[in-house]
Amino acid sequence: MAGKAHSMILFLAVCMIFVISPASAKTAPDTIKMNVFERFRYEMTIAHDEAAAKFMNAGALAKWNGSIMPYFGKRDRQLSHFFAFSMLVPKMNQGDFYVSYFNPWIDGVLLTKWKKTGEDWKMADIYFASGERARREITPRFTVSGKNALPVWLRLKGTLLNGIHQYYKDMSIWLLNKDVREYMSWLSLSAAARDLDLELVRMRMKTRLELALVNIAKSNSGPALSGAFSKLKYSALIGDKQKLASYSRHGDIIADLPPEITKTWRENWYFRNGNSFTVILSSPLQPRLFLFMSIYESGKIQGVLLGDLETLTGGVETAGPVRIEPVKTSRKVRRFTNAGGQTVEITTERRGAKVTVTTRINGVVTEVLTF
Repeated sequence: MAGKAHSMILFLAVCMIFVISPASAKTAPDTIKMNVFERFRYEMTIAHDEAAAKFMNAGALAKWNGSIMPYFGKRDRQLSHFFAFSMLVPKMNQGDFYVSYFNPWIDGVLLTKWKKTGEDWKMADIYFASGERARREITPRFTVSGKNALPVWLRLKGTLLNGIHQYYKDMSIWLLNKDVREYMSWLSLSAAARDLDLELVRMRMKTRLELALVNIAKSNSGPALSGAFSKLKYSALIGDKQKLASYSRHGDIIADLPPEITKTWRENWYFRNGNSFTVILSSPLQPRLFLFMSIYESGKIQGVLLGDLETLTGGVETAGPVRIEPVKTSRKVRRFTNAGGQTVEITTERRGAKVTVTTRINGVVTEVLTF
């Protein structure tokens, strides 16, 4: 009987860690506006085998199935987690779009190359890179070690929150400032380099899973934690700001979040300290946001912080309100002549966390993409 109970606890733990609700996918497209690159990310969280065939051309799909999928199962929930909580970093080169799907929680970057076919964008090439690749840490002498099993933010000194924000800030700068030619070089890397990157990313995926399973299964606290998540969501959905304020200084903000986001909060990382848990929750509809929950083993909520990877840069350990930084702006214009002799102008504007790419052909706006 004890063995059956332990198996059931493990099963519940796996369900809590892996599930990305298909029900939310049915409602999200009607209520959350997405461009094709965001929609690809979101649909990959639901059924990546079906989404890959829908968004990739024949060449990209062959590379996906032949080079990447051997490392994952047909409906691998770890791969769904990668897409669910990844951020988009766009780059333009002539008429091609390079979009990096960057998951800071496991330090991985999926580089994708898109081409426009008629009115539609199709993925034409793909490469799954490790954070080590993006930071140029992989040299001829590079060897995989135990430290690579932990994402960088868990290796930094200080609190967990300060670690993720410091890492995210540094990594974002790396990705945004990287020359598109370096991204292009990834697409022609050798099979050995590809396998190394996938090994590094998979190591951190495995660490996340094992840490969660150990913390939940050993304490038999799966149902209590699940109940705490449900209570938080319910209070937010009915606008019970008084209840939320009893354990969060961000109660008003949490209550005012769109219900589509509140319904899709999902467990990301689990940690345990004595008789309490620290759980990070994220939403596949707005992965830049996260909840940092402290929960007693009994299921009682001790405290909740709302974080934003793009704007929260300090004071996180005090659970204070979100500090608004001055909005940083930048603008780049690229002009070239296409095969048809038309003058193409592509303007990339970054304002704070938003990036807008505007395409003009012979002075006429033909497309505007916002990330």
